[in-house]
Amino acid sequence: FFFFQAEDGIRDLVRSRGLGDVYKRQGAVGPTQILTAANGRIRVYNKAGVMGALNMTMDAFFSTVRNSSTVSDPHVRYDRLSQRWFVAAINVASTNNRVVLAVSSGPTITGSASFTFFYFQFNVVSPAGDNGKFLDYPTLGVDANALYIGGVRFNGSTFDGCPVFVVNKSSVLGAGPLLAAAFRTAGGTGTGIFVPQGVDNDDPAATAGYFIGTDAGVYSKLNII
Repeated sequence: FFFFQAEDGIRDLVRSRGLGDVYKRQGAVGPTQILTAANGRIRVYNKAGVMGALNMTMDAFFSTVRNSSTVSDPHVRYDRLSQRWFVAAINVASTNNRVVLAVSSGPTITGSASFTFFYFQFNVVSPAGDNGKFLDYPTLGVDANALYIGGVRFNGSTFDGCPVFVVNKSSVLGAGPLLAAAFRTAGGTGTGIFVPQGVDNDDPAATAGYFIGTDAGVYSKLNII
């Protein structure tokens, strides 16, 4: 009940600013708190539904890494293995945009200072490619070893396939630098994985990570890579 109450608080805020219901929201539950994020706002609540010390715009939250562009499409995870919160999103620069990432210092959020902020420019991650294109619809999964970020690539307004990115988790549990690898041909325009979702896995002994998604050509088909 309280999780939906927290989400409804963000819904009411968005409605009050004339943005309607067409927005994206995410949330996760930790040991004592609930972190919710939507296009435009991020908030933390306790499990009684009382808002906590983090209540700010997404642009303010990611101000140090968003490169003056609006932040969109947030995803939130609480990772029980590292006892950290992860928030991933994109900025909406027209091309060569960034994936932005916030990682908490521990399980309790006391404000934005509880987070360290990172980013990668999606066309620069090795192997570099996709210059002049745009990454949309980011997803996020976390396991013992990595963060799994999927996306949908556009060339102008034309769908151009679905790349995925794997971030070494240990590289973002401190000050960095962030270490990531790109797999730019994971999903094609007519076949292969579509809107790849990074898979969460709490098994501390896991040695492989996964993405899951429907097929670009056959929506009744499920792909796991």
